[in-house]
Amino acid sequence: MKVKCRNKTFDVFERSDADALGMVYRSDWRNASDGDWVLTADDMVLRVLGRRTYNVPNTKKDHYLIKTGYGEIPTYKPQLYSRKQPDYEWDIRYKKNLVRNVKPTALQSAFIQQLVDHYEPDINGLWKVPDLIDCYMSVYSDNNPSNSLRRALAILRKESVKKVMSEKMKDRFFNIGVDDDYVANKYKDFIEDAGSPANTRLQALNRVSDILGHVKKEERNTEHTVLMLSDGEKKLLAQHKKQLPDKKLDSLIPDDDIADHVLGAGFGHKDTKKMVEKIKKIDIVTEA
Repeated sequence: MKVKCRNKTFDVFERSDADALGMVYRSDWRNASDGDWVLTADDMVLRVLGRRTYNVPNTKKDHYLIKTGYGEIPTYKPQLYSRKQPDYEWDIRYKKNLVRNVKPTALQSAFIQQLVDHYEPDINGLWKVPDLIDCYMSVYSDNNPSNSLRRALAILRKESVKKVMSEKMKDRFFNIGVDDDYVANKYKDFIEDAGSPANTRLQALNRVSDILGHVKKEERNTEHTVLMLSDGEKKLLAQHKKQLPDKKLDSLIPDDDIADHVLGAGFGHKDTKKMVEKIKKIDIVTEA
């Protein structure tokens, strides 16, 4: 029988029909090659249209994808069924966040320009689906509506495209009189409107305060210095310490200096004396 999937038509046979026709098929679909007929878990016979490898990060073993009319399926899957498979190429290229945010291409820039100039967003500020499809198909000369919508949405998700779109919409707003003064006056009228809910007016006032920079967030950074010594270095410093008398050691590291460092580190006065005694026992000596 003929089956249509992803705008392609191909043959699918039931197992009994394949046996009656004398078709040769294999049950180990994971090892099938291009052109082989394979048996699925639901007793259907499909033709393999391709086989390719792909690399998985942090793995040394190669992975394989078996392509049929229903799509591609990894060989690590437990079973193969005669139904539409996920489009892994689409998942990798379009659904995930873009790793490299490159500048829009010439066609993408033309798509953005035509979308802004000839189409209007809806009342929620979103582009209509028919407009996206029509705009993409006209720029890219594509005749597949589903692919056109998918690729148009992928273009609009790029951060660089969002910036370009924002600049173009900003110019368009300026042309109709919606500039910074207009927005400021609207904010002012909205805040002073006694008919609006108090909570909404307060949120608008806070938004204006943020824009004017009335609320500044201060960050406090604390730096700590950590000295890492190997066992050999510790033994060497311990030997130097043994060669110095206690008086000489006290002159190199006065108690007052140690106390200042201890207090500066956030310890209380009661703990200072104890910390001084502990520090003098450390196998580290600073020679002048």
